Amino acid sequence: MERLGEVSVCDDRLGTTTFERARFFVLVYRSGKHWNEPGFANSEFDTLLHEAVSIADADQRREGMARLQTIMQDEGVIIQPFRCSIYRHQKENVVGFEMHPTLENHVTKLDFAA
Repeated sequence: MERLGEVSVCDDRLGTTTFERARFFVLVYRSGKHWNEPGFANSEFDTLLHEAVSIADADQRREGMARLQTIMQDEGVIIQPFRCSIYRHQKENVVGFEMHPTLENHVTKLDFAA
């Protein structure tokens, strides 16, 4: 699945296993579930999801998860973001310039090293 650039949505480099993603989908996107906030209902998706959860082999499950995520993208249920690298540059003699979680720059905390 190459829809989002060089890292596939079904690539384990994203930090979760395909089984963890399948369990998340069961909770959030299966038809009629309480946490299905978008109200997504698709019988093909539910069938594929049931099959994906029952597969023990990660490589075989990865194929099913790719199909599930394609269905979700095609039907507009979710917009899956991709992650990009965030860089911060500073001179060696500047101190107090740490990366803020919301990418804010707190210039009042900057100083020059002695």
